[in-house]
Amino acid sequence: MLGVLFALVSSASFGFNSAAVRRGFLHGTVSQAIHVTVILGVPLFLVAAWVNGEIFEISGITLRGYIFFITAGVIHFYAGRYFNYRSIAALGANRSAPIRNMAIPISIVIAVIVLDEHLTLFMFLGIVLIMVGPFIIFEPNQREQNKNHSFNGLDSKTQLPKHISTTEEILFVPNQKEGYIFGFLTSIAYGISPVLIRSALQESNLPVLGCLISYISASSVILFALIIPGRLEILRTMKPVAMGWFLLATVAVFFAQMFRYIALSIAPVTIVGPLQRTSGIFAIFFAYFINRNAESFSLRVMLGVFLAIIGSIILII
Repeated sequence: MLGVLFALVSSASFGFNSAAVRRGFLHGTVSQAIHVTVILGVPLFLVAAWVNGEIFEISGITLRGYIFFITAGVIHFYAGRYFNYRSIAALGANRSAPIRNMAIPISIVIAVIVLDEHLTLFMFLGIVLIMVGPFIIFEPNQREQNKNHSFNGLDSKTQLPKHISTTEEILFVPNQKEGYIFGFLTSIAYGISPVLIRSALQESNLPVLGCLISYISASSVILFALIIPGRLEILRTMKPVAMGWFLLATVAVFFAQMFRYIALSIAPVTIVGPLQRTSGIFAIFFAYFINRNAESFSLRVMLGVFLAIIGSIILII
């Protein structure tokens, strides 16, 4: 039961992270978000590992554990997060949620095959409902009606429109091709990483230290890329308002990942994985208050929320 609680806390934190970075993308780019949220995550986890004492048990991690943690870090915190942010920037947090949910069957199939975990028919019903909910939320042909500006999701190379301010309402026009491609890539990365993390934690049950190692591996890739000419300009041109939202996202995703690793250390992937997907529901709640004019809200969204909640309840009974 504790694993379920930690998974839900992690999911709520992921939901706030999605809403925060979505707001930040109105003033910044995906690459800026990746640099801030990944690199600054290292000192946060360093402090957390020191506070709970795991930093002093580093010798308890096996070689296989290091390999799994490092691989999971590059796949999830670097590649997966980049794909996810590109999808959110292109589609919005609400619309991108259904595609990310494809990570559920990927994680479960791998967990059943590799980790010898078991899936009951009742659990399968809950997983199906969790997946159906976000798909109902998806509104492919609907565009927000607004009286001011039109804004398309920005990728890492797009220049920001200078006319957007923090107080203006925004008409968001989704880029479905880009959103689907990066959403699907996100589901693959996010589907593989929980199995790697679970395998590492079975080798060395040090979740916070493991997350620190994963963050260090992802940050190393990002810092190494800064030697490429022009990459530092990404950080120099970041607007203060974008930095503010990305810092909030950094703190949110820190708690999300910490509780995710802890949940995976005490509960199977077949439970933690599906519950993580309820982050789309929490994202809708936070988006209503943060990005109300740049997201889609309708009766279909409410129905999707209801089905996902019912699926989560069925899953943990």
